[in-house]
Amino acid sequence: MQEPSTHDYRKPSDAAFYQAFAEAAARPKPADYTTPQMVDDFLSSTAMPKGERSRADIRKWGLRFAEHFKDAPAVIFEERGARGEVNTWRALWKHSPKQHDMAGTHAVRILNWAVDEGKLSEHHCHKLHRLYEVDRSEIVWTRKDREAFNAVAPEWVRRILCAKPACDRLT
Repeated sequence: MQEPSTHDYRKPSDAAFYQAFAEAAARPKPADYTTPQMVDDFLSSTAMPKGERSRADIRKWGLRFAEHFKDAPAVIFEERGARGEVNTWRALWKHSPKQHDMAGTHAVRILNWAVDEGKLSEHHCHKLHRLYEVDRSEIVWTRKDREAFNAVAPEWVRRILCAKPACDRLT
């Protein structure tokens, strides 16, 4: 057999190579990789946001998610029925629509990360229903509101409130 050169880009032909590669690249065994491990992996990953407030929020909801599903292997989220389980968990905060929605947002973020990282093959928790609806269309500053604000605010704060074209029309 001829000695391969350093520039030989052919695939290895040794079956042991393929066996070793398959073992090294294999996903964790489903029963061995738990939801708390998945959350811990996410929290220590580069997928975490840079902002301290965002990191704290994700950590809070991630740890709540991990605590609720503490005995569950992460692979349960590959089943359709897991969507109902996640909704049942989110319902713990149905008294606060913002918190209810935040719970789902962060759980799905962790599950999306797990799929992207190959820790799950899929999940069924996309597009969870939301309770919180916001309509700020009625929050309008009238001329009277602006005049009252400008009467007490320092100049630099008045400039922050005012976008130049809008202020020109109001003065």
